Amino acid sequence: MAAPRTAAESVARDAFAAVLGVGDAAALSVEASFFELGGNSLRAVALARRLSDALGRAVSVADVLGRPTIIALAHADGDGAAESLPPLVRLVDGAPER
Repeated sequence: MAAPRTAAESVARDAFAAVLGVGDAAALSVEASFFELGGNSLRAVALARRLSDALGRAVSVADVLGRPTIIALAHADGDGAAESLPPLVRLVDGAPER
C-alpha cells in the first residue's frame, strides 16, 4: 500500500474516505482507484466538489473520471474537459441574471 507523500495527497485521501464512507482513511492506498473502491458518477460529483474546496483549486468531474486515483487527483491541474465549457448563466424569469 502506498502512503501519501504530500499534503495534497493526504487531503485527497481524506476526501476519498469521506465520500466513499471509509472509516479509516489510512487504509487507502494513494494508487487506489475511486471506481474500484465503490465510487460512481454521483459520488464523483461529490468528490470533485470536496476536492475543489479542500485543495483550493478547481477539480472537475472530468478530472475525477479521467484521473480516478488519489495521487492523480491530488496533482490534477484542472484541465479536464469541463474546463472548456462556457460558463453557466443563471436565468431569472427567462432572462439572464445581471
